[in-house]
Amino acid sequence: MDKGRDDETSRPRHDDEEEEEELMEWEAPYYKDTVLWVIDNSEAMHDIDPQSGKSYLHRSIEVACRMMEHKLIRSPSDKIGILLFNTRQTHVPVVGKKMTHPGCYAIVDIQQVNVPTVVTLRDDLAEADRSPEGATQWFRNKYPPDTGQVRIHYVLTNAESMLNSAGKTGSRRIFWVTNNDDPYAGRSARTKLHRGALDKIKDMIRRGIETEAFLISTNPAKPFDTAKFYADLFQAYDDGAEELKGDVGLGGGNDSSTTVRVKWNAFDKFEDLEADAGARETPKRVTFRIGMELADGLTIGIAGYNLVIRSTNNTGAANRGHPVNVYREDEDDLWQEVVTTSHLQCKDTGQILDGKTQVDHAFALGFDTSPRGTVRFSPEEITKLKTSGIGPGLKVLGYKDRSELRFWENVKHSVFIFPSDAEYTGSQRTFSALLQVMLAKDKIGIALFSPRPSSIPEFVAIIPQAEECDSETGVQTEPGGMHLIPLPFADDIREMPDSCAECVEATPDQVEKAGKVVSRFSRSAAFNPDFYPNPALNYHFEALKAVAFGVDIEDPVDKSLPDYVSIRNRCGREISELHKSVNSDARLDPLSSSALPVVTSEKKRAIVIDSAEEQRLLDVHTRGNLMNKKVDYLKAACDHYRVARGGNKPELVARLGIVLDKVLVKRGIERSGEE
Repeated sequence: MDKGRDDETSRPRHDDEEEEEELMEWEAPYYKDTVLWVIDNSEAMHDIDPQSGKSYLHRSIEVACRMMEHKLIRSPSDKIGILLFNTRQTHVPVVGKKMTHPGCYAIVDIQQVNVPTVVTLRDDLAEADRSPEGATQWFRNKYPPDTGQVRIHYVLTNAESMLNSAGKTGSRRIFWVTNNDDPYAGRSARTKLHRGALDKIKDMIRRGIETEAFLISTNPAKPFDTAKFYADLFQAYDDGAEELKGDVGLGGGNDSSTTVRVKWNAFDKFEDLEADAGARETPKRVTFRIGMELADGLTIGIAGYNLVIRSTNNTGAANRGHPVNVYREDEDDLWQEVVTTSHLQCKDTGQILDGKTQVDHAFALGFDTSPRGTVRFSPEEITKLKTSGIGPGLKVLGYKDRSELRFWENVKHSVFIFPSDAEYTGSQRTFSALLQVMLAKDKIGIALFSPRPSSIPEFVAIIPQAEECDSETGVQTEPGGMHLIPLPFADDIREMPDSCAECVEATPDQVEKAGKVVSRFSRSAAFNPDFYPNPALNYHFEALKAVAFGVDIEDPVDKSLPDYVSIRNRCGREISELHKSVNSDARLDPLSSSALPVVTSEKKRAIVIDSAEEQRLLDVHTRGNLMNKKVDYLKAACDHYRVARGGNKPELVARLGIVLDKVLVKRGIERSGEE
């Protein structure tokens, strides 16, 4: 593409004023997740599961309730509902005149997850466990199963109506749970009923509704046979199936490439959901949308994502914002939120001021802090000073070899960018071409980056990332895009501390032994942060759940603790050898005559504690005149004897006195031995 052409790629769709206003006020929406559990309530679902000792219906509702508990912590804006089918009673809550069919009962309407609903479900599950007639009979009495089989496409219609009533934004999913692999067994219209269910699934997919199968095998000798009915509905093919019916699949054709095998075993998926209990997800948000200027007259649109953020108990998916203050007048009243307001007030007159029009920023010059000695700037001038007059955007300055980017220059979290055609048409094609060229030539970009109108511009390195896919499934594991790594300014780079320069260098034998420890305990697999949840946050959210549900606080498992047993088994002998080599080094013994002399910072006159100076120091200590020495001298002596050098002068004298007494005792023993 010629950089001088005035084509659609370099022409924005909005004028500059509208674009600036959108950048200032824009915030990416949080796409909610809506899940509807559709659970079979037939007689077979009330049978006892030998593994858990509970009915299959009980186990399914229990997992759904557990999922609602997790959503309260990691994504409280999501919605969950539970719909039973094959019931005698009918209750399908919908808005408006949407079509519904009998034989379905919603025990939980699709709504934002909340504590009262979860508490009610937990109470029902606990009451069923305590029931003298058994949990199976308790659920059978509360939700009587129907003797017949409700048509599957009728159930899907009810589920779609409930999802549409809950809103059409964000992702919408149906979790289908059943242990009946042939619901229309023996019916003459079986093929027609199967076609009706398949057509309904296709229609729901076009409307953005996804379905996931949780199919239960009740007999190990005769597992759930998906080929009888559900294989083409949920792409839930048996692992041993060699030939798949492409003519009736969701793809609508004979192309086998459109067939995707999915995991459908309910018990495995239940375990996955419960294993993901402690995980908290941060919503995927676009942090900025700006133009990427590749050359004069050539600009494409990009969107930025923060891949790493610091999560606390006040921020993130679980609690977007800070804790609120509440109050109540007496114990019988409900808690009310306290609204905090603030205003600016003149110090001298007490007048309430408008922060936008009446307040400026003032900086003092020298020691004069009076109003006469300050320099004032308006908010607009402060913004210009911060941004250097540079507006939002990413301006590419040039390209360099990837080897020229040094490791220590990565001082901040990177930002991932991806093309967006929302503002500039053709951005994705241009971005893809640039990405392929940078990968082929092993180049990185250097650019000037400012994500927002009030941001301080900074130089960044543009690192290309190739798309990665799983070799077996073909599913994308890493998207193709670019990372922006902020580069440090000269003022950000610090010199090595003097204490590091004075450290004793390891001997070749110690280096070799340390290398054995590292090689023995090295792992080939990449570090996966999802496996190490923050233990402090886990305990915080467990405490919140315990208070909300009125239960005891469970101690979360801290996976960040070192696995000492594994470490000892893998490299215990190598660690012991390294310790022996280091501990036997005479240079580390402060009482040894071979201890290295310590030299303080070169900025002042060097204080060297050699053997002659050490003897003078002992004489001063013997006469009790250590307090007459300067602090710098005392600290140098502390460094020489490898003791802490912090604290005031009396503490230094007391600390040195203990060490010097030991030195005198040791030398006295050596003299007596010589005599």
